[in-house]
Amino acid sequence: KNIVTANAQAARFARKDYPGIAAAAKKELAAFLEVSDEEIILTRNATEALNIAIQGYPFKPGDEVLLNQLDYFSMIEAFKMLETRGQLKVNSFDMPLLLTHVSNINGLIIPVAKIAAMARAKGIDTITDSAHALGQISFSLPQLGSDFVGLNLHKWMGNPVGAGVLYIKKERIQEMKPLFGDMA
Repeated sequence: KNIVTANAQAARFARKDYPGIAAAAKKELAAFLEVSDEEIILTRNATEALNIAIQGYPFKPGDEVLLNQLDYFSMIEAFKMLETRGQLKVNSFDMPLLLTHVSNINGLIIPVAKIAAMARAKGIDTITDSAHALGQISFSLPQLGSDFVGLNLHKWMGNPVGAGVLYIKKERIQEMKPLFGDMA
């Protein structure tokens, strides 16, 4: 029904009706993910969500990022792009701190909560790629303990392609740099 209305009313629907529909969907999704609706951003997919987190993160001169060979290639490319711009240094080793929750390469499940707790104890932030975790394994965002999490809603949840979400821990929201201006 909403698709027919959106096509018939175009900009009027986008500006008048859609914001309320999207806000209601966002509240329902936040409840499902066990977080507040202000902590999530609806995106087209986990890659977009994680790019917003990576490019919006408040890196300081001398910051370093830890990646591994099982991290999703698009996320590695996002960090390497920032390294090329001189914003950070990328280090590779055999386990991630860009935490790929469930590997799309071999299905390896990373103990995100345990690693995030160890990282937090050392003052290290974590960005988690849970694109393949939602719908495959049981978890809640608060229990993961990660500062930022990107998720796909279309991979294993049965939503249409073009549905993702970025979680940003509430106390971290204000320090993020926006990636986009007004999208209206």
